[in-house]
Amino acid sequence: MAKVITSQDIDVYYSYYTIVAVRTTETGLCVCENVWSRTTGRHLNAIDDDKSRRLDKCDFDRLLEELTHWKITEPTEPTKRRNLVRD
Repeated sequence: MAKVITSQDIDVYYSYYTIVAVRTTETGLCVCENVWSRTTGRHLNAIDDDKSRRLDKCDFDRLLEELTHWKITEPTEPTKRRNLVRD
């Protein structure tokens, strides 16, 4: 199951260490398309099973940066985790 962390007015949904969805009063629920694993796909379906509403990864990352002011960078070896850097 995806984990949810709420900070101020934003709910951030994680699959393991990856942000896969966000919810705000302004945007509602925004879920990224699955570009990861089958397990993450199950987490995404648990958040919202309507795949037609999912954002492509680039649009999702852009929205996430706008909402959180976090800079999304590509993962580096050996962690392979996306890095979030606060502006």
